[in-house]
Amino acid sequence: AGAVLGLGRANAATLDSPWPTAGLFERLPDGDWELVTALGREAATHALTGFGLGAYRFDRFRKIEASRRPVTLAGIPGVD
Repeated sequence: AGAVLGLGRANAATLDSPWPTAGLFERLPDGDWELVTALGREAATHALTGFGLGAYRFDRFRKIEASRRPVTLAGIPGVD
């Protein structure tokens, strides 16, 4: 299986925000995923940060059901 992320006028080389990848956690089917497009270090950091932000759930005051399936995005070597 595979998925495509459309960036509009931007492209993978100029990904300068984490927000385009923030919705991936909710939209991808369960399983392990990886980015196959070669990204520069900064763009890759934005991509992985966005995925992490989208996966985060603040549940201190309101518990969220644990019905969420596991979705992971593989890390990229050399990226913080």
